[in-house]
Amino acid sequence: MNDKLVQIIKNYGVEHQKRKLSEECSELRDAITEYELITSSGVFRTSDETAALNHIIEEIADVQVVLNQFKLFYRICDEDIVEEMMFKINRTTDRMENEKESEENEVIKEKA
Repeated sequence: MNDKLVQIIKNYGVEHQKRKLSEECSELRDAITEYELITSSGVFRTSDETAALNHIIEEIADVQVVLNQFKLFYRICDEDIVEEMMFKINRTTDRMENEKESEENEVIKEKA
């Protein structure tokens, strides 16, 4: 599979695949929006939800295919990505905790 991914990015070029990545991310965003609209309407069939969820899966796969092309093209290893992801996840959860503490302090100030 990796050889084919490298073959694709070398054939189409980095600029083309950057546009492709943007297109695929937009399609994923749209698929998620569609799913949320279907499930929040309160009037939907299970088949609609399943189809919308399958559409999300399809679009995630498309995004992953292009991302994997870039990972291979630039020789980026999974461990480096996981390390960066953990940093970002921890930073976000720390920020969430700080926001929660700030909100609690505001409530205390308002009651005082």
